[in-house]
Amino acid sequence: GKVWLNSPYVAMSFMASMTMLGTILIPAIFGTAALRDFRYGAHSISLSFPVKKHEYFFGHFVGATLVALVVFAAIPLAILIATWLPNMDVERFGPVRLWGLLAPYLLVVLPNLFFIGAFFYALAITSRRMVLSYVGGILLFIAYAFAVSTVSIDHALWASLTEPFASQA
Repeated sequence: GKVWLNSPYVAMSFMASMTMLGTILIPAIFGTAALRDFRYGAHSISLSFPVKKHEYFFGHFVGATLVALVVFAAIPLAILIATWLPNMDVERFGPVRLWGLLAPYLLVVLPNLFFIGAFFYALAITSRRMVLSYVGGILLFIAYAFAVSTVSIDHALWASLTEPFASQA
């Protein structure tokens, strides 16, 4: 009750939680980017251009990462807009500091999207099936549940190192 709702601590916790919930959305973004050409049979045409295979796949990965970053930019934007809503208790909000919203986005959301997106992209490219990307999301969620369940004074370091969404760290 003594922490402002727009504090960097609350923003970082909220962004980590939203990234965890985003494991439903991240495979759809990265898996679609990886498999669109294979699904419609256009990969033979796309790969016949004078572009190397790794450049082609890296371009798709970068594009999917940029789309995911734009989608997840709604999280700090929502926190910022919430401070100005008319029915909010103004005493629960502190001063608006953009760096307090941008820093958690850069420290939590950006690395999570990059590594989790790379995981789902690699699953989709190697298997050429979207189902395995979603199974990978379930496995990441199980890893998160395991890391959270091992949180105690004795295992706090282990839990913060193994938890894939950085909410325990």
